Amino acid sequence: MGCCLHVSGNRSFLPYFDGASAFLRINEQGKVLVQVGETDLGQGARTVFAQIVSEELGIPVEWVEVARVDTDVSPHGLGTFGDRATTLGGNAVKQAAGAAKEKLLAWAAEAMEARQGALPRVATAGGGRSLRSVDSKRRIRKEDLRIEDGVIYLDRGEDENISVPDVARQYSYDHAGGTLTGEGSFVVPGVRVVDPNTKYGNISCAYPFVAQVAEVEVDRLTGEVNVLCLSAAHDLGKTINPLLAEGQVQGALAQGLGFATSEEMVWVDGRVTTDTFRSYHMPRITDMPPTTSVFVESEDPCGPYGAKGLAEPALTPTAPAIANAVYHAVGVRIKELPITPHKVLAALRDLERELSGDGEAGRTV
Repeated sequence: MGCCLHVSGNRSFLPYFDGASAFLRINEQGKVLVQVGETDLGQGARTVFAQIVSEELGIPVEWVEVARVDTDVSPHGLGTFGDRATTLGGNAVKQAAGAAKEKLLAWAAEAMEARQGALPRVATAGGGRSLRSVDSKRRIRKEDLRIEDGVIYLDRGEDENISVPDVARQYSYDHAGGTLTGEGSFVVPGVRVVDPNTKYGNISCAYPFVAQVAEVEVDRLTGEVNVLCLSAAHDLGKTINPLLAEGQVQGALAQGLGFATSEEMVWVDGRVTTDTFRSYHMPRITDMPPTTSVFVESEDPCGPYGAKGLAEPALTPTAPAIANAVYHAVGVRIKELPITPHKVLAALRDLERELSGDGEAGRTV
């Protein structure tokens, strides 16, 4: 078994700034474009951000486009590291969607009042439009509205609704072509940079926890290590996208398997000789053992909907778990990776000599 804890964002990289920001716009067709500073490197962050906007605005996820990071227009981001994207970027996107929702509902309430009472809309000093007067019995507040599947409904038992595209279009017309926007920023609460003397601090707003188990088979004659299966249990807060989460764990286990058993940079006369896929020995599909992923949802209070990080901790315990399994199988600890057959054989020979000599019960290589 191998265990670890990790961070969701890491304040120690740039102590005076951590967090994330985002903004979005809803065009006159009701489609949403999201700009966020957190980069998607293949982990699926853009999909998760789109899901968050869809959930907050009550619209189909197909209406949401998350733009790729462009330093000319995107908010500033520190970079994709320390499991920050979902926790920090997700919170910023959630706040931006919430701000846009407030505007959307306020404009929808006004549009519904105008429709019910056929009341005139007049220009305001701010450039928008408002009702001239409203019967108090017909007064509609944004708190009376809800959005479901792109339609805004009135929560009074009345058969009254208006579509999000209709409201967005009216908003644009009433603002001379401007579009409805929302901005959000998430500043990490409760963090404290580690004091260099006391070592006291709190560098992250959330901490994911992981336990992984490896079962191995070791050939005492050849030293070959065969990993039979890998199991991974992750406390990741809320699983926003189970399919992406499982894929991320499976990829991490494959990377950890190679790190533990086969991948090695070999230098000869100052030149790397393992510089091709043929010589570097990354795991292939035929090398992968059966894997099991278990997600433990703990509803972290800081992350969006309770979510926290997954990516790096999915890799961290894999090699230690495999090394511990080798020790459990044959009694030798290999602490220098990769765990190659010649290292295992050398450790077994040393163990045999020690047992026949002073009786020491283990060997580290």
